[in-house]
Amino acid sequence: MYEIQKSQVLLLLINNTPNAKGILTGKVFEYLGSGRPILSIGPEDGEAAVILKDSDAGQTAGYENEDAMRRIISDYFIRYSEQRLESNTGNRLKYSRRELTGEIAAILNTL
Repeated sequence: MYEIQKSQVLLLLINNTPNAKGILTGKVFEYLGSGRPILSIGPEDGEAAVILKDSDAGQTAGYENEDAMRRIISDYFIRYSEQRLESNTGNRLKYSRRELTGEIAAILNTL
């Protein structure tokens, strides 16, 4: 985890497969926990993209969307150059193991 936290921006690649929209790897949550900005390449309307947007943790560019990739990388670079590349941890906490486990426990308690 320490090496991840030393990074300025993390790259999250989602496999380009027919079920790519539903792919949600452990890496997504590991990256969220790092507190670093995330650039995701994958479905712009996939599960990972939704979580990154909801948590304000990063941005997603579609596989073929070179303009979005350039824009995101340029934005991160400018913010880095101006020493404004900050990690936004606001909504990330709701995706932590503690919070998600609490939600599951609450559901199980109702059964």
